Amino acid sequence: MARKVWKFFCSVKLTIVLFVLILIPSTIGTIIQQNAPDPTKYVEIYGPAWDGVFRFLGFYDIYHDLRFIILLVLLGLNTFACTLNRLKLQWRMLGMMMTHFGLLLILTGGLIGAIAGVKGFMVIHEGETTDEMSIGQVSHGVETLPFEVKLVDFILDTHEEPAEELIVFDVKAKRESKYKIEQGKSYPLPQPGWVKPVSLLGLNFNPTGTVEITTVFPHATMVTSLTEGPEKTGIAAVEFRILGNNVEESAFAVSQMQHPYVFAPAKIGVGYAKIASANTVDEQIRKAAATFAQATNRLEVTVPEKTAPTVYSADVGSKFEVAGTDYSIEVLRYVPDFVIDTTTRQVTSRSQFPNNPAIQVRVTGPAGAKEQWIFSKFPAVHTAGDIPLQLKFLRNESMAGIEDYVLVLSPADGDPVFAHIAEGKPAKTAKLEPGKPFEIGDTGYRIVADKFFENANMKPEMVNRTDGPGHPAIEITLDHGGSPKSHYLWAGNPTDVNGYRMMYHQEERIRDFYSILQIIDGGKMVAEKKIEVNDPLRYGGYSFYQSSYDSEALRWSGLQVKKDPGVPLVYAGFSFQILGMIVIFYINPLVRKARKSQA
Repeated sequence: MARKVWKFFCSVKLTIVLFVLILIPSTIGTIIQQNAPDPTKYVEIYGPAWDGVFRFLGFYDIYHDLRFIILLVLLGLNTFACTLNRLKLQWRMLGMMMTHFGLLLILTGGLIGAIAGVKGFMVIHEGETTDEMSIGQVSHGVETLPFEVKLVDFILDTHEEPAEELIVFDVKAKRESKYKIEQGKSYPLPQPGWVKPVSLLGLNFNPTGTVEITTVFPHATMVTSLTEGPEKTGIAAVEFRILGNNVEESAFAVSQMQHPYVFAPAKIGVGYAKIASANTVDEQIRKAAATFAQATNRLEVTVPEKTAPTVYSADVGSKFEVAGTDYSIEVLRYVPDFVIDTTTRQVTSRSQFPNNPAIQVRVTGPAGAKEQWIFSKFPAVHTAGDIPLQLKFLRNESMAGIEDYVLVLSPADGDPVFAHIAEGKPAKTAKLEPGKPFEIGDTGYRIVADKFFENANMKPEMVNRTDGPGHPAIEITLDHGGSPKSHYLWAGNPTDVNGYRMMYHQEERIRDFYSILQIIDGGKMVAEKKIEVNDPLRYGGYSFYQSSYDSEALRWSGLQVKKDPGVPLVYAGFSFQILGMIVIFYINPLVRKARKSQA
């Protein structure tokens, strides 16, 4: 019986069968993602039925499955038996014995790693210290380390220039093309399906037109210029400058516009009205003062259990308790044109105009404080929506965010005047003289009216301004079977243009990201290192690799944790195999040649 068992394990046929049996699951392990970060994806990909089959067969963690380990053990016994059966203490057998012994070491190391090794994942926030890691995304196990790990700092290096492209999607034909952003470069618009076969016949035909990258604006700001006539537009306007505190800003106000111009640094608003008679100047000032006194943003708060909402002041700095709840709300910030800077990832205002007004609030409740943005034009959109309150930002559409208001009045039968309104009351009135400054109370700023327009033509255009919160943008020229027309595209904002959906896309390219880790053992720091993707921290038999990070807020780092006590045996096995190959292919021929020459 023992002889039969020995003969069975010495069989080369058994070796071939074991190699095939090991090869099959190994191939499956390269096709099916092992230990996916989100195990629910397996059900989405393979369906509930096949997911159950694959989970039973261990396809989601093949290399730690008991059946795979048994195959490795059998291969190790087979190799060991074959080696002993052919063992002869002769020089010519040395290379073969070394390669066999190396294979045994590799198999042994692999078995030790599969049985006693650990592979897990750790999510750790800046300043946090933890000794727990998750083991296997399929089994959701947790293991406690014999020491603690602290994330001192996470650093993201984004010095690389972002990758930029123009995405053009033909809405009707459902075709998309992507073009590299290069100023002055012209590209064909997405082609119909029959154009390519025609072009293979040597016929050049472009039935759709072209798009040209006319100008690239790294720090774009939209400005509007005024010109007089020559046609009658019926739009009266005044062009002015605000001076003070080493600042000079040019702007304009239009009589027919509901929103005044807002000089944000000093919260100064400037409005313009063309009136019929000088006799109504005082009346117009009183009306403006009354409107200004009521100008306040409001925050509407609805408690789900109650039917009627409660309205509170939404001016920056306002803080109040929500009636009937354990929550309080504080208004932290207001921006007239909300946008997130792609470089700094900070919220800023793209312009002074209320194109996308929003407020930032801090909601404090039993679970702590949370901050979120609330948008006036998009009441259903919140950046953090896990608060049991319904919040709605009601922006005052006349003079929100203004503390001092300057009204320019231009009567048809008299001289124009400046009127300063402060704290809801008329403060100062003076005759307007072009080029002469008018002091705006005690703000430290002055206003100068430069020019009046009876029939103003307003032309919006984009400029580069590095002194403000510029947002990347491009100007394109679209030639679509007619006269070419220019359009502006803000980075990240899809725009519909003549049947095409276009977007200027910027994808930030990361140069490097790394974490500074400390090992705390017995209450003392025993190791510290800056780890990168291919440069781990090793301590106590564990290796900590930089694996991922919080791409949104950069608040946590993802670490892959490995412990494999079989690695030294695997390395030793490879070394023996290499030495065995050297003996077989180089040393043995030299020995045979030397013996032959001696004979």
